[in-house]
Amino acid sequence: MAPSGETAALPALRGAGVSAVSLANNHALDAGEAGLARTGEELAAARLRPLGLSAARTGRPVAERLGELAVVAANLTPAANPPGAAVPIPSPAALGRAIAAARRADPARPILVLLHAGPELRAWVTARDQEYATSAVRAGAAAVVMHGAHVVRPLVRLEGVPVHYGLGNLLFDQRAPTARRGELLRLRFEAGRPALVEARVSVDALTGGAAR
Repeated sequence: MAPSGETAALPALRGAGVSAVSLANNHALDAGEAGLARTGEELAAARLRPLGLSAARTGRPVAERLGELAVVAANLTPAANPPGAAVPIPSPAALGRAIAAARRADPARPILVLLHAGPELRAWVTARDQEYATSAVRAGAAAVVMHGAHVVRPLVRLEGVPVHYGLGNLLFDQRAPTARRGELLRLRFEAGRPALVEARVSVDALTGGAAR
């Protein structure tokens, strides 16, 4: 999610079952620090947990508790506009260190890694994507989910851990045919084990309705 003055959709998100939103993306600071802060406040007021605020501001991923999970969110896409353009992109090693620290702090808590990554409107997986995913998995992630390419990308298992390289769009205004699709991924987490993929559902990104 990016900063916006439009808040009417937030109750609808909550009503649809959404409980948390990652703000770690390359547009998080398009409206400046004040815009990012306001976005977080409006999400919280709508009972939607804002994740990745620290990562959006500093570029440093940190673990955040979300129910029985720890979530590590990070932006891997350079921002074009100030002040976001000055925020550094974490290295694969830095991402791995954040995940490893979370695992040491609470070994029984599964770690979900959310990464804004991937070349826009390109469905293939890059070597860079694979490097970040590998670092996350080897550091202890139970699942890795990427978003940001705005098209659906592969779901694979890396050393037994589910890695979705791009969910595509759920609700967005892009007109490219490939950007009009998205996926919902349902994962089940258990302590000490990779997440289990329970469902992978294709959706129409314009309406949000299930397509199959």
